[in-house]
Parts: sequence; C-alpha cells; structure tokens
Amino acid sequence: MTGEFGRSRSGGETVCRRLVAPLLGTELRRNGAVRGSDKKMLTIDEIKANREIMSCLNLDLTPERAVALYLEWGSSWAHGRDFVRSEGDVSCFFKIDAWEAPATVLLVRQSISDETVLGEVEVPAELVARALQSWGGKRGTYGLTDELRGWLKQELTGVGEEQG
Repeated sequence: MTGEFGRSRSGGETVCRRLVAPLLGTELRRNGAVRGSDKKMLTIDEIKANREIMSCLNLDLTPERAVALYLEWGSSWAHGRDFVRSEGDVSCFFKIDAWEAPATVLLVRQSISDETVLGEVEVPAELVARALQSWGGKRGTYGLTDELRGWLKQELTGVGEEQG
C-alpha cells in the first residue's frame, strides 16, 4: 500500500517513481537506463499535466548539485544544511546531454539510489545550440543556461524571468 506522497509501507520505490512510469509508457529501469531510441519525447504539456513531476521539479538543480545532494553523503560541507534526508527524497530536473549530436534536453529524476531519465524534452533547437555554445561546444552533460531555464519556467508556469 502506498500513500499519495512518500514510500510504500513495504519499503518499495517512492510514489513519484511509480506514478511517472505510466507517463513514459515504459518500465523505468534503475540507474538511468533509458538510452538512445528508448528515450521518450516529452512535451511541455505532458510535463505540466503530471502532478508528481511538477511537485518534485527543481529548475535550479544542476547535474553537479544533484550529485552533491544525492550521491556524496560524505561531503556535507558542499551543501550546508540543504541535503537529502531520506530515501524518499527525490528531485526532477533538466540537464543538457551533449554526449551525442545533436545535444538534447533531458528530464531526470534523481534519488539516492538512482538517476532515471524520464525522457527527452521538446525545446527549440536554437536554445539548445546557444546553451551548448555557452559551455564551449564540447561533449558532456551540462546544467541549464539562464536563457533555457527562463524559457522552461515560462512554458511550465506561465511566469517569465524578469528582464533587467
């Protein structure tokens, strides 16, 4: 039996993981094993409609910060008082995957036990290209640029970044 948010009484995966799987139409695999042609394309509307994703979505979380918060328990100095307290703590965030061309924006679910790629997100190609240029155009995994974060925030919440 599982509560609406949290872990099942039997010690199973969190509800966020259980309820995101139907969105993908596929079985989620441990350790981010959705790769290549297995990646599902997600629209902004699909993400907005999924309450579990929206409740754990953190637009400011970067891949580096996710590792520090969820996987490096011994480096508490790096995150001060902001750290993961239990197996049930999860975050969803976006990252740029530039290991293969063309670079893509992925929606990821991070917990202390695994990282799961929920899918590739439809983002204007020119935004991804500019983001990759800002990171030097090299292969790798990157966090969002301010421009890309602002676009996602506007699309997901209808609230834009203030222009100064």
